[in-house]
Amino acid sequence: MRGSSLSSPYANSYGQYLAESLKQELDLAGKLSPTSKVEVTGVLLENDLDASGFSTGTGRIKARFIVTNAGVTQYDQIKSAGIKWDSSFMGNVAIPRAQQQYPKLVQTLLSKLFDDQSFLKTLK
Repeated sequence: MRGSSLSSPYANSYGQYLAESLKQELDLAGKLSPTSKVEVTGVLLENDLDASGFSTGTGRIKARFIVTNAGVTQYDQIKSAGIKWDSSFMGNVAIPRAQQQYPKLVQTLLSKLFDDQSFLKTLK
């Protein structure tokens, strides 16, 4: 992001940021239980915000999501998402806009995960 940085509020880890976002979504959907035998884990594979464009910024994210039930893998897939936004040649405009887009990028990825009927079936 043009020499600037964006730090995750979760142990400075974007993998943890994604995990916390997923946890919050599952909690809001009533699908989070500390006593469940179902466990969702994953690995963040790609994580990029690009504010170098003259008028457009882009973001890409990719993660592998794994769902196990009592230790048995029920789901193992890679999901990816990308977004674009209006940006500027001016860094004082482009950098804050890119930083504001990161939560939207994560939400777009999670939306793709929740649109996957195979994933939803493993949560029942």
